[in-house]
Parts: sequence; structure tokens; C-alpha cells
Amino acid sequence: MKPKISPTSPKSKIVSKTEVEKLYQDSLTKIEQPVKKSANGFLWHLFFVIIIGFLSGLLALLMVLAYGPDLPYLNKILGYNTSLNNIITFRKPIQATDSEIKKVITDNAATIVTIFDKKKSDQNLLSAYKINESRGTGFVLTADGYIVTSRDVVSTANDLVIIDNDSKSYEVNKVIFDPSSSLVFLKVNATSLKTVSLVSGKNLSVSDNIIILQKNNFGQTPLAVRASISSLDYTSGEPVRSSSEFFRSIALSEKLPDFFQKGVAFTVGGEAVGMVVGRDSITTVVPFYYIKNILSQVLSGENPLRPTLGVNYFNLADLIGLPEKMSQGYLNGALIYSDQQEVRPSVMPKGPAKKAGLEEGDIIIAVDGHKIDNVNDLSDYILDHQVGDLVSLTVVHKGMEIEKKVTLEEFTNK
Repeated sequence: MKPKISPTSPKSKIVSKTEVEKLYQDSLTKIEQPVKKSANGFLWHLFFVIIIGFLSGLLALLMVLAYGPDLPYLNKILGYNTSLNNIITFRKPIQATDSEIKKVITDNAATIVTIFDKKKSDQNLLSAYKINESRGTGFVLTADGYIVTSRDVVSTANDLVIIDNDSKSYEVNKVIFDPSSSLVFLKVNATSLKTVSLVSGKNLSVSDNIIILQKNNFGQTPLAVRASISSLDYTSGEPVRSSSEFFRSIALSEKLPDFFQKGVAFTVGGEAVGMVVGRDSITTVVPFYYIKNILSQVLSGENPLRPTLGVNYFNLADLIGLPEKMSQGYLNGALIYSDQQEVRPSVMPKGPAKKAGLEEGDIIIAVDGHKIDNVNDLSDYILDHQVGDLVSLTVVHKGMEIEKKVTLEEFTNK
């Protein structure tokens, strides 16, 4: 096993984007094209997915016949194929032993920090801050004080402090929000914090065990719970997607106790996977590999820039019973469309897509020649680029395939 790297911010040691990218080259390699899942081995899994998809389609048809206009999106979308949310991979699942769980706890106890609202008090640290009053946890990204957490923990840039495993407190002097995901960066002044390694998405598989750590008390090792991955491609809510935001998360096979919500998830090998988020009856993990393309910006002290195409869309691969007029005969691609309340317009005014002449009802079937399907989504391709990149879109417009050149612009979610 290669030794873990303990990076510091470029203010002290790193002088180029290339050096930043090298920090995580073992676990966060650049994705030129989203990885397609192998279809080899264990064919019964594939057969199972096909049967579920068929039954989902039949159920959608029965609902249309039974409820008619009461169904949302009727005359727009007739059904949503949720069976495709779970992308099955076929390597042997990784199971955690008790000794491996203990090692994850021991190796990563010092990488977990607890986040609090700053208090004005003359009391000593442990008297002023109670563990049950914390906002949640985060993990140490760099030795000189970059912390990663989620918007479920930090939603505003209020005065904050973090307390590390040695019960030492640090004032947060900068809060950086990622506009395309729910991840948040905090910056404190430090010199020798213990850091973690980040896992790459391609190293995760359905049914793998992951270990969730959560602080129970200052100066004590975290408590842990073991869970397994049920989906690497979980989506919830309306099927309308933005080309500028991540919409997938990692779903766990069981709902975790409230205590472990807002904890940090690790692989059996001790790599950080993401921040735990509780949603209704399911527990999900926001993956840390979403930040790979903005690391150099954040570690340079900048607010990260994310690219936008400026469209909202449905993925045709997820839809059942779509009228021929809308699908134009295509089973895959990104159908440019607004949400039910039209809060999100199909094409953003003054955005790159609008400037290129894209319209509602157009279908983007490829980006730079890479096809959009049930595994590789439009936002995957867009967010793998940088602001200012020129991309080539293959677009179906009124039944005709045409090419559009579009320059991506800066995205803001404000």
C-alpha cells in the first residue's frame, strides 16, 4: 500500500495546479469520460434489472390508466424508471472485519473534527462547547487547515470553530461553498493536522462495506458503524436535472441511527468516501470525489468556478412511456425541458445554450462525441470541464441531428 500524502495548501509549498493534481493522483485521477460499467459476469444481475425495469414500466402504464390527469407530468412525462438509479457492478464486494473497522477508527480518529458555532465565553473549551451542541463533523483535507464538510452541517458563513481530536480549537477564517454540490470547505490556521486520502468513484462497488465515524466526546476515539452500499447512482425528488449540478449520491442499504447522521464515511481501506446525509427513510453519502476538479482553486484560496451549459433536462434513459413527439425516436440523451412548476426554465436566459440557439424539446445525445445514456449523464460531461472550455454538442432538433459549438460559462447557484 502506498503511503498517504499529507498535503498543505499552495500558499506554503504548492506553486502550480499540476502539483495540486499530483497530490491525489493515486485516488483522484482525471476522468476523461465517465466510466462505463462492465457487462461481464453474473448475468443474472442484468436479468434482474431488466425484469424490474419491465415491471416498473407496467406499473407506470397502470397508473396512467387508473389516475389519468392526477399524475404529475402527464402530457409531459408518463413515468420515471427508478430501477436505473442503481448501477450494478460485478466485482466481489468488499466486506469489513472487526479488526479492519478498528484500524479505520485508529488511523482516522485524528482526521475527524467537530464543528461548532463560535461562543463568547470565559469558560474553558470543554465547558463552553458540548458535543451534543455541535453542527456535525468534517474531515481534514490539508495539514495547514482545509476542512471538508457539507451544507447539512454548515449552511451559512457564520462564526465557526472546529475542535480536533486533541481537544484543540481553531477559529474558522474562511467558508467556501461548492456551487455544484452540497460540499463545503472551511479554512483554519494550522500547521500539522493529520489528513486523509480520498477514494475515487471507480474504486467503489455496490455491496461494499463502508465505515461511518462520528465523534462521541472530546479526546476520545470516534464511534463507528458499518453499512453497505446499495446504490452508487441514487437520485431523489423530481427527475429534472441541471447541467451544472451533481445530482447523484451513494445510497446505503439501511437507515443509520440519527447519531451517525452528518458523520464521515470511509472505505474498509481507510479512504474518505463522503459526508453522511439522512433523507427521509434513507441514508445517503455525498461523495468527496465531486471536488477533484476544483481542488487547485480551493487550495489556492479562491472561490471555485464551476462550468454551466445553462439547461435543465430529463435523461431519456430514465423515462417510461414518453410520447414519440417528445422523444423524436431516441431512447438515450438529455431532453431539454423545464420542471413541473417551471421554476427551472428549460434554457437559462443569456446562458451558453441560449446563445448557441438550443431550445426546449431539443435532445443532446453526445458531448464531444461521448454518448449520453443511463450511465453517462449530461452533467457528468459538463462538470468534467472548466469554465471557458469549448464543447461540441450533438443535438437532435426537430428530428435532425446537428452539431453545436458551445463555450461553457461560470455557474452560480445564487
